[in-house]
Amino acid sequence: MAALIQVRKIPAIVKLATVEVCFKLLYSSFKSKTKGKKMSKTSMGLEKNVASGLCYVFAWVTGLIFFLLEKEDEDVRFHAMQSMVTFGGLSLLNIALSVSLIGIPLIPLVAIIGFVLWILLMIKGFQGEKYKLPYVGDLAEKWASQIKI
Repeated sequence: MAALIQVRKIPAIVKLATVEVCFKLLYSSFKSKTKGKKMSKTSMGLEKNVASGLCYVFAWVTGLIFFLLEKEDEDVRFHAMQSMVTFGGLSLLNIALSVSLIGIPLIPLVAIIGFVLWILLMIKGFQGEKYKLPYVGDLAEKWASQIKI
């Protein structure tokens, strides 16, 4: 019976080519959205849309890094603060749910919501769009303009 099942390994070059194609498609979608727009540079030397998208890459961690490093650009500071508030809040919610036995079944739902928000916000940031989440976006905009480090 075991002889009937053939496990065929995919060559590493095919895997690498597939990943490369995915990145090229993703990059081209960002590039087409910002085509014709002159992207300004931030005080860190990055284009505004790149810095805005990078705020979301490692959730609240990169949000914190960009919030501390970017002193001038209000849009990048907004994306950084929105990342910290959104994903910091989801992280705290996951911790609170894991403490109680009743909340444990809700953890996968919070993870799915977090994943969808992560993809959405990262794409919007890389496209140079100032996308505000309901409630969180207003809070992030207010805090980003008030807190100066």
